[in-house]
Amino acid sequence: DWQKKTANIFNSYVDTLYNRSVKRLGELIAKTSDGNESFYVFNPLSWQRTDYSDYLYNGSSSISVVDKITRKEVPFQIITKKGKQYLRIEAAGVPSLGYKVFEIKRKSTPSVFPVQIAVTDSTIENKFYTIRFTKQGVITSLYEKLNKKECVKPFDKLYFNDLGSGLANDGDQVKIENNGAVSVTLVANSYKPVKHSTRLTLFADNERIEIENYLLQNPDAKPVTYSFSFNLNKPETWHEEAGAILHAKKIAKGGHYADTANRVDWLALNHFTDMSDTQNGVIISNRDAYFMKTGNSTPTNLDDTSTLIKVLATAQVDNWLGMVNQDGDDYFEHFFALKPHAGSFNSATAMQFSLQHQNPLVAQKVTCGNGYDGTQFSLFTISDSSVIVWALKPAEEGIGKGIVIRAWNFSNSDKAVTISSTTSIARAFGITHIETNDEQLPVENGKLKTVIGHNRLQTFRIFFN
Repeated sequence: DWQKKTANIFNSYVDTLYNRSVKRLGELIAKTSDGNESFYVFNPLSWQRTDYSDYLYNGSSSISVVDKITRKEVPFQIITKKGKQYLRIEAAGVPSLGYKVFEIKRKSTPSVFPVQIAVTDSTIENKFYTIRFTKQGVITSLYEKLNKKECVKPFDKLYFNDLGSGLANDGDQVKIENNGAVSVTLVANSYKPVKHSTRLTLFADNERIEIENYLLQNPDAKPVTYSFSFNLNKPETWHEEAGAILHAKKIAKGGHYADTANRVDWLALNHFTDMSDTQNGVIISNRDAYFMKTGNSTPTNLDDTSTLIKVLATAQVDNWLGMVNQDGDDYFEHFFALKPHAGSFNSATAMQFSLQHQNPLVAQKVTCGNGYDGTQFSLFTISDSSVIVWALKPAEEGIGKGIVIRAWNFSNSDKAVTISSTTSIARAFGITHIETNDEQLPVENGKLKTVIGHNRLQTFRIFFN
């Protein structure tokens, strides 16, 4: 009870800050005087993105949506999420750590964009994939068109996003929830093997496959896992654990897990896991789960040859570790995203993919103001795609003591990077993670040029002119 009370207080506090922040930014962005409704799309990540964005919208569908930079109409559709209506658009070229503004124009008839996603009773298809999806929310086939590769191969009669039903097809008829020029969402509801609902979303111009799982009953003490069985040859498994990218093998085999005195049945699962061979692989972005198991791993034996990953949803491991009956809870969310890829594992690519899934573009109404540009803005740009901004904040002592930026180099080699901004940088310091100054760094022509060590997290303090 104390844990739940504390979590509710924390969530309420963070949600309040978030809601105030998105509203305040909308008040600061300059608005044109033509009377049309406009909204910004904010990108919290450190590279330019093209992705979908959902804007809370109660107006007419007889509209066009215009990119205020290109002045071109963008694809859109009206969707419903949790009883609320949103305008979903495809937002192209949203700047790093910044925003782009879009305008809604009334029309006598709505702009029409072609629907590029085909749906039948059990199949959904876009230009990237053909997917077979059962009434129990299981993906039994994922065919990647570019590489002409089937990504699913059953292991112990288990497929993708499989709670244990395999090819069984008991449940309600798969329904189309949203269908338009940007995306299509299918919904499957079933009582087997536990009561659950699954949403599968494909996009017209995005390679991400989104999966939303909702467990709708208390699972008692039995473990509930989502299985993913890959069509790979001699695969390697990688995953992130709290700031480290780990190779799921023991040290004697070239991995990162100790050969003795450890437990290797359930491995920590943070933002992602990736299973690949030398030719192909699949990234699984994970928003909610904490642990995963490779194949038939036991507490003392790490199964590093299997093509199966099980993601732990709920459980009492060994029938005693964990919360008894999940403390009576009967509702659980587990959101995943999938992306097949050619070639072997790349840590920066996997992390970028998972961060884009777990940090969607933020949309909010532009009301008035003159503090920020009315078309687009970018606070920082990083020159190397292997380096990702991990944190961005005012200094602990206040904004007068600078902006703190923490960057993570995902490469196995040192990287020379340039950190630049639309505002000229005056001074910069390399600092510790607890924000004590280490050394002043050279700034050239308003840009910070520095070297970040391989696999290193580095923190900087930056002052603008």
